[in-house]
Amino acid sequence: MWEVDGLERAGEDVAVRVRVSDQGEEVVDGCSGGGEVETRRKMTKGEKAAYDREYRRRNRERIRTWKAAYFQRTYDPVEAAIERKRRMPKHVEYCRRPSYRAQKKEYDEHRRASRYGDFGEAWQILKLLKAEIKRQEPDRFVRYKQAKRHAWNPEVQRRRREDAKRKVEQFLSAIGLNCP
Repeated sequence: MWEVDGLERAGEDVAVRVRVSDQGEEVVDGCSGGGEVETRRKMTKGEKAAYDREYRRRNRERIRTWKAAYFQRTYDPVEAAIERKRRMPKHVEYCRRPSYRAQKKEYDEHRRASRYGDFGEAWQILKLLKAEIKRQEPDRFVRYKQAKRHAWNPEVQRRRREDAKRKVEQFLSAIGLNCP
């Protein structure tokens, strides 16, 4: 038997219609006028899955339009916003997981590198090189430039730290506490 628009052909000249009986069985009613009624065996899960795949392939456009119409009829933006707010804490918790963060970091790096096309790998190496240079030579000259009239430099910073330390020691000795 094979189905055509809700009807199934049992042979060359007999069309049958499938319905569900009161007991839940599938019953095949003959349309040839002979009044024959037969019960059809249940499909196995594999047969049903194969049938469903074929049905969806054949009726793809009809299913798509039906789903779009159903969505237009049933979508409620207010209700959807409430549902999104309800689910948000779970999403935030998921995003905080270390495994997700590691995966996202790798994905983001790959995504940023893809902007440079064939030179993406070179960009990543350059980025690592810049990070290493910054680690070995701090941004001393940038801080000099930003300080302008305040004339920041390492010697002044050292003197300020020593002065602050000396003031704390004087205060502690004045109140009678001696700290090493």
